Amino acid sequence: MPSSGDPSQLSMNLRAPTVAAATRTEMARDWSSEATRSSCACSRSLAEGISVVVSTVWVVLEQVDAHRVGRTTCRRPLERVGRYVCAVSAQERVLVSHQDAEWLPAHGRADVVLAGEPDVAPVPVCLVRVLVTRGDNVLVEARPDGRGLDIPTGAVRDGTWEEALEDLLRRTVPDGCRQARLLGYVRNAVPGAPEGYPWPTPHAHFVVWHCRLPADRDAPGAWLDAVQAEAELRERHWWPLAAHAERAQP
Repeated sequence: MPSSGDPSQLSMNLRAPTVAAATRTEMARDWSSEATRSSCACSRSLAEGISVVVSTVWVVLEQVDAHRVGRTTCRRPLERVGRYVCAVSAQERVLVSHQDAEWLPAHGRADVVLAGEPDVAPVPVCLVRVLVTRGDNVLVEARPDGRGLDIPTGAVRDGTWEEALEDLLRRTVPDGCRQARLLGYVRNAVPGAPEGYPWPTPHAHFVVWHCRLPADRDAPGAWLDAVQAEAELRERHWWPLAAHAERAQP
């Protein structure tokens, strides 16, 4: 048996602490790596969970925001326009949708929407129009910009759209309209407009009401029969609504 003074035994005794320290260091490194992997996995799971929650809250807030700015209708269940998400209403119907409408800024869309609830107007209303009919005839007047004939139109400026509509009806049908009912509207959807775009973003509404006059009533302006009206007005953005005018009456 080697004595305590044996050089080989002494060498082993000297190496033992070094080997043990190395082993502890390696084990610590393994534990650290495992802890890091676990921490990363937990962090990823936590991040994914937070992302899902944030996305859900964002959609809910956008839906609330959309209802706050007004009733809107989309062609798909959820459609992002700027900050807003709008939900489909089964009662309202998009008759025509002009994607990348040439009269709007880049990526702008114009929808012609048939109203579902005659007493509920979208927000904001920028222009009010009145489609006055007498049988198959349509009342028209010259546009202020000199671009031919159009149905009577008024701008919503400092007051409310109700006040603008009352003023327009008073001017258009001096003897009064038995009942003017919301027919529909053109909705501009512009996610971002350059300086100089005159309407609100992301949505602006140009709303048409229908007023039907009896055969013995008259109103200032010119009357066009059905053929003349289509020839003169079919290029107007609101024109697809005209075919549904009688439906809007009780």
